[in-house]
Amino acid sequence: FCISNDERIFYEKITEKRMYFLPHLMSESIAPVHKPLSDRKWDVFFIGFNNTFNVEGLDWFLEKVYPLLKKDLKILLVGSATNNLKIKYENVDILPFVPDLDEIYENVKVVICPMFQGTGMKVKVVEAMSRGLPVVCNERGVDGLPDKTLCGCLVTQDAAEFASYINKLIENEEFYLKKSLKIMKYFRQTFDRKKYMQLLEKLLV
Repeated sequence: FCISNDERIFYEKITEKRMYFLPHLMSESIAPVHKPLSDRKWDVFFIGFNNTFNVEGLDWFLEKVYPLLKKDLKILLVGSATNNLKIKYENVDILPFVPDLDEIYENVKVVICPMFQGTGMKVKVVEAMSRGLPVVCNERGVDGLPDKTLCGCLVTQDAAEFASYINKLIENEEFYLKKSLKIMKYFRQTFDRKKYMQLLEKLLV
């Protein structure tokens, strides 16, 4: 079993054995965020553990993308990837640790996943998708997903385009809701717990 569809294909080729895609599955109690956009506290949300790939992505976002965002956007950075930040940024809140992310997700609009290295499915992207939150990311952000074009994520390597996606999601509610619905639809199709339970029963019983 592989949590990443990319890894499933890779290992099938080198082992010549049948491999199965078994992605990160969310609790059935997780529901899309229904709180009105106007009532949410933060516009942009980043979360990341203190590893090289997350730190590199966060530094790129703050250096290249942040200056191109609307100045009144409220940004939340969560996780130990923020430990090495030396500069204070206007309208940016930093929380090195949060014991429960449910309340955070209820109060954010857009999730970002700036990453240029690393492999495997990004759990932070799956968590955002499960709640119907639009995701703006680099190409590594959609690693592991079976279909990277239909997943609903806004993907780019270019800082200016990355910023424009965020600005448009915040400014254009129709565009925001369209992306939210698309990402929810993809999540329900790709991360259907019953489908994978049936697969496990078939293969392991």
